[in-house]
Amino acid sequence: MAAAESRELESARQAVMGSLGRVLGVDPADIRDDTPLVLLGWDALARLCLVDLLTESGISLNIPPGTSLVTVGDLAGAVR
Repeated sequence: MAAAESRELESARQAVMGSLGRVLGVDPADIRDDTPLVLLGWDALARLCLVDLLTESGISLNIPPGTSLVTVGDLAGAVR
């Protein structure tokens, strides 16, 4: 992976974490990749709000319907 691509993915990941914190009312600094989403209050409405917020920022998540996102790391890995 090229350095520029790596920086771009990390920037998008940070945007996801910041947006996730905003949607769930959690300090992004307290969110770890291995944190189960359900412990943060993740539900279908939070998913929709996060996708909308990220779309406004030009970031899309590749989350196929029926996909079970278990941890914050799973969610961050869905950045496209």
